[in-house]
Amino acid sequence: MCGTQHYNRPTNMTTTAEQRQECLDVILPISVENVIQTCLTHFDYENAVILAEVLYAKEKSDSALLLYAQCLMRWNKTSAAYELLKREGYNRCGQARYIYAKCAYMLRKIDEAETALRAEGSSYNNVQIHESFDEATQPFAHKLLGQVYTEIGRLDLARGHYTLSLVGNPILFDTMQLFGQLGGESVPKLFSTLSDENEACPIKLLRRYNERIQRVRSRCLNVPLAPQKAVISPVSPIRPPSQTNMLIKKRRPPTSISQPTRHSVSPPRTKKSTNADKACVEFMLQLSEAVHAFSLYRCDEALQILNQCSMVFRPLSIGLRLRGIVLFELRDYARSSEVLLELRRVFPSRIEGMESLSTALWQLQNHHQLSALAADLINTNRDSAITWCVVGNSLSLEKHHEAAVEAFERAIQINPRFGYAYSLLGHELIDLTKLDRALEAFKQAHIHSPNDYRALYGEGLVHFKNEKFDHSLVVFKKAVKINPRNVTLLCQLAIVEHALKRNNEAMEHLRRALEIEPNSIASRYHKARILFDQQQYKEAEKELNDLKNLSPDEAHVFFLLGRVHRRLGDQHRAMLNFSWATEIDPRGEQNQSTVSDGPYDDDAVDQNDTDRN
Repeated sequence: MCGTQHYNRPTNMTTTAEQRQECLDVILPISVENVIQTCLTHFDYENAVILAEVLYAKEKSDSALLLYAQCLMRWNKTSAAYELLKREGYNRCGQARYIYAKCAYMLRKIDEAETALRAEGSSYNNVQIHESFDEATQPFAHKLLGQVYTEIGRLDLARGHYTLSLVGNPILFDTMQLFGQLGGESVPKLFSTLSDENEACPIKLLRRYNERIQRVRSRCLNVPLAPQKAVISPVSPIRPPSQTNMLIKKRRPPTSISQPTRHSVSPPRTKKSTNADKACVEFMLQLSEAVHAFSLYRCDEALQILNQCSMVFRPLSIGLRLRGIVLFELRDYARSSEVLLELRRVFPSRIEGMESLSTALWQLQNHHQLSALAADLINTNRDSAITWCVVGNSLSLEKHHEAAVEAFERAIQINPRFGYAYSLLGHELIDLTKLDRALEAFKQAHIHSPNDYRALYGEGLVHFKNEKFDHSLVVFKKAVKINPRNVTLLCQLAIVEHALKRNNEAMEHLRRALEIEPNSIASRYHKARILFDQQQYKEAEKELNDLKNLSPDEAHVFFLLGRVHRRLGDQHRAMLNFSWATEIDPRGEQNQSTVSDGPYDDDAVDQNDTDRN
């Protein structure tokens, strides 16, 4: 037997009615609702869902239904919450209606989400939210309806609902971003504008919002402010009875089981907490100004605002992420990657912004760090769309384009609304000359990120490669209108104008690009290219000689310089430059995926084809 001890089970395992009653007497009085809330507080979602299901089966009340749906959502059971509310009736209270709409949106049932959110009888161009939403829910309902209308392309309506969301709750960062992406103002500017138009209406709304926050805070601390009952009662900590002696004492309800352990009077707001609120709100307003500037691609202004933030908040994840993304948009990939790597070091569990870091590392051709980042994220965040964007960029840098496409498609499968993933996918498909699929990817990117010029940039490239220069011109002009200070866009627009034999317009775009970035390699190269086509060979020679000193590894520069020398009658220098071009790029890789036939021919749009911004 090797000393093994056996547990001898009792022979009579049947629970009697008397034993059950005795146990019931010990446990009662107890609030199942409070136990559910305690489970939620301690992240025990499975027990919370089971108890909520039992409670709703017995009560069938609106509050029990709402609690059941909330438990399912906390447990990431979106489909189950959707089916529950659809079956039992989401129109029983405003919060249940909101949860149903949220579930429908997450499940991509856009029409159902809109129907649940909008008021009955709303006109097509003047959509109001449903009257059942209370003041606390209204900002979130407006935001969700804004997201719905963004997805179906009704951007004016979306802007209106984002405005109302920020008026109701002005410190929601995600709403600031969504509003900014559609050209919305910063929160201070928004309130100033609306106040001028409507006699300080938003100020009144904000005061009402502050009063509502005070009511919620007081309710959570068990301070009775009004006779009405809350939909879900506050959590009351349960003091457990002694497990050893409760069952042998008198069978009576223990008074301690329902007694709260906290004081029933809320402490007054201290000066310290008030100052903290002020500092936090001020920081959020500064963030809204930075987001607004960034949404207009005024990156220097956005960076200046971030630099003005309190030193207390600058090291936060949101501060580092915004700074890194702004530097990325300024094409300062070295500093951007430095900031975003610091974000990764300090906040290793935060992956927001890592897609930008991976593209910055791609631009810097940093194989080692990009590969390490991809491997790290696969191990820690395999189910994130951002992770698969990083993996795709890593594979792309190694020239594994088919595998990169699969990675980007995996990202889209996880998050079908991830506009940046569609843009990255489109560029990989261009490298594989699958232009029809690339065009569709860029169009999807534009749907999900209408203010992101990258989608239009990619679409313009596809049209150019298909030699639809007029289409390409229209699309690139739209992109430049969104981001007029992007050197890559201006250069590509100049290339299209040049293809249409509109050299004066092309030179004007290049002039603007070089004002912004005087040492832009692509812009200076295409300037020399146009000078060559205009037979201004001496001017082209000077530009190319300066350019080869700035960038001695560009085969295109040496090849064009060879052509210039040949036109000037200097065959020796011409052959010397042709030889250098072939030595730098013997396989013509810098000229892949272009519409030209020969290596280093007149078409050089691929100089920026792979610039992912």
